[in-house]
Amino acid sequence: MVNPSLLGGVRVRVGSDVWDGSVRTRLERLQQQLSNLTNYHEQHSGRNRNANRRSQNHDHQRAMSVSFAKQVMVSLALKA
Repeated sequence: MVNPSLLGGVRVRVGSDVWDGSVRTRLERLQQQLSNLTNYHEQHSGRNRNANRRSQNHDHQRAMSVSFAKQVMVSLALKA
């Protein structure tokens, strides 16, 4: 029996067993794998984590600089 909806390949059914080697199924599996890979990459991307760390480090360094500047100003005021 020929199925015109198949793009190519072979789909064999023997009893309740189905061996699907059709191009359509292979493309669908590839699409799913790429989607999973993209989702995994987005969740585990080092760029996103590093960007957050850099932002947190920058905020921390800025706070330390402001704190240091205040300490220097207080120190100078006490000396005057």
